[in-house]
Amino acid sequence: MAIADLFRPKHKHSKSEVRAAAVSAMGKDDVDVLIEVAKSDQDRAIRKSAIAKILDPEALAMVAESQDDGQLRSYAKNLAVEIWVAKAIASDDVDVAKASFNHAAAHGGDKAIAEIAGQAQIAEVRTQALARLEDERALAQVVRKSQRAEEWQEALARITDISILRAIAIDEQRKEVAISALDRIEDPAVLDEVVSKAKSKPVRTRAKRNRAALTKTTKLPSEASSQDKRERAERSQLAREIESLAGGDEWVESRQAADAASARWQELGDGADPGVAARFHKALARYNKNHEMYGAAARAAAEKAEREAQAQARSEQVSAPVPTPPPLAMPDADGDAQVETAGETAGSEVPAALAEQVAAKADKQADEEDKRLDNQDELQRLCEELEELIAGDQMKGFDRTLKETDKRRRKIGALPANSAAVLGERYDETRRRAVIRLGELREADDWKRWAAVPKMEALVERAKALLADTEHKKLGEALKVLQKEWRELGPSPREKGEELWKVFKATCDEVYERVKVEREGRNEEQKANQVKKEALCDRADELKTSTDWEATSAIFKELQAEWKTIGPVQRRKADALW
Repeated sequence: MAIADLFRPKHKHSKSEVRAAAVSAMGKDDVDVLIEVAKSDQDRAIRKSAIAKILDPEALAMVAESQDDGQLRSYAKNLAVEIWVAKAIASDDVDVAKASFNHAAAHGGDKAIAEIAGQAQIAEVRTQALARLEDERALAQVVRKSQRAEEWQEALARITDISILRAIAIDEQRKEVAISALDRIEDPAVLDEVVSKAKSKPVRTRAKRNRAALTKTTKLPSEASSQDKRERAERSQLAREIESLAGGDEWVESRQAADAASARWQELGDGADPGVAARFHKALARYNKNHEMYGAAARAAAEKAEREAQAQARSEQVSAPVPTPPPLAMPDADGDAQVETAGETAGSEVPAALAEQVAAKADKQADEEDKRLDNQDELQRLCEELEELIAGDQMKGFDRTLKETDKRRRKIGALPANSAAVLGERYDETRRRAVIRLGELREADDWKRWAAVPKMEALVERAKALLADTEHKKLGEALKVLQKEWRELGPSPREKGEELWKVFKATCDEVYERVKVEREGRNEEQKANQVKKEALCDRADELKTSTDWEATSAIFKELQAEWKTIGPVQRRKADALW
């Protein structure tokens, strides 16, 4: 030891281990000294240790600029950014949060901005951060971290990279977030990946539906031409027109309009959106039914009126009219006579009553037809759900879904005559395939369960071997590994699995008793070591005012040598004692 070291502060000692101990003992109030060490100490490890103890982000940024070592420069800069980000997120003071955000954005870039955008307490800071982001991977980070729907939805809406949307759909645990990303994907290959890899079952199910819908469309929306868009708009207009005619009360001239709309629909050909097509055909069927009933009454009334007009014309042409008896005069409320003929009464009341009866019957038949069409849609949905169930590979919930489907099928009433037989056969066949698929999945599950038995037996043997190994140095860690592997085995046959589990648990309990004994002994030993080291600290403390440099130096060497012979203490006490 150089004589000069006796007059220097410990952090400037000639020996690196002394300087390292001095830095380790410093606290947050020694920031100026820590900055000095971080900038000027010759030992890279000591500079890094000093940097790690600095809690002022501005000081860290200044230290980072002074570093020639690129790794230490990045280390100091990253620590500063972490502190700024933490302040911007946690602070409820607008000025502090904004200032921290600006520093973090300047030094940490998009990654820091994304963290703040997703987690800051102050809405104004979150909005400001989100507006600064352009990189789509950073926007994806906001989507994953933000718990506020309006913010992750805005970030997601700005992502166009299909690979990022795919990653969110597959990995995101929140169902609504994953499905929102999924619905932005229109690539069949990517949808297939989501079907096979997504962590959330509802997302896999949604991906299957989107994929199936995509195969029914001749062109993807992104490839659709302006002509396609016009045709889609025209089909929607035709559907609305037929719906309006079916709900109206004009049954003579409307026939021509309905025929023209139907002809135009045929001219447009295939390729209609399934929802619009179903809407158009349902409305057309209702119109045709109503026109058949209401139109008959309208034609009958028109023909009757024409016959009466012709009869009236012929009677006026007769030169010598046949005398008729005087009409029956009926006094009104004022005593004046009013003439009413039987023919007039019959002519005015009978057609009106007939029209009301026909209209009521037509309404009832139209409602019944609507119900049959609704029943048809429901049965088609049941068939599609069963087909989706068959295509999957999950047995969980299969049986329950099948039973619920049977209940729903029994509640479905009459179907349209033209589809009843075909749809009924389709459902029966699909359900038969579903029952077969359930049997296959059960058989596969049984095989998986029995395949776990040899692995369970092997773990039991390893547990017994661990119990017999009295020289094992890391018994606790080995026991944790065994228990973790057991948890990851998955299901097993009930009786055999319970039998093996009892043996495995009993063996592990015995091993743990040994672990506890060893741990207690180690704790006692560490406590004894702590007492010895505290005694050395007291002896060293007594010498701090000594001016007999040579003798004191010799004693310190003896104390250091003795320190090295003492075993370890508890980890949380070691640094403070040193």
